[in-house]
Amino acid sequence: VSSAVVDLGPMEMPIQALQGCVTELMHEWGLDNWAKGPPRRLAMPIGNPGKWMDPSDYPRDMLAKRRQGIVGFRLVVNERGLVDKCFVDVDKQGPFEEAVCQAITKRAHFEPALDADGKPMRSLYSNSVRFQF
Repeated sequence: VSSAVVDLGPMEMPIQALQGCVTELMHEWGLDNWAKGPPRRLAMPIGNPGKWMDPSDYPRDMLAKRRQGIVGFRLVVNERGLVDKCFVDVDKQGPFEEAVCQAITKRAHFEPALDADGKPMRSLYSNSVRFQF
């Protein structure tokens, strides 16, 4: 068994730069409230997330070509427990990614996240969908 040690040097500046990127992204997603601290309770799906998609959501052209795939997604859930935004974990959206955001934005409902004072707040929720036959 062999191992290697990589000396990364001081990490303070890269970590600060990364935190700056995270702060900017959270602002872009409308999650400035997270600057006060993480939620006391994260957004929790109402019902089974597995039912957010159904067979009719499988893109027809992908089914005809017998294509399968996995799509990771992130949702911005508002204070009422509804999906405000859907982001997929790819640079370029295709039929699977479009189907995921379209169906989930319409069907997903949540108990909203709660801040430190117990008040509903905007939050993130992440999951994935597997397209298979």
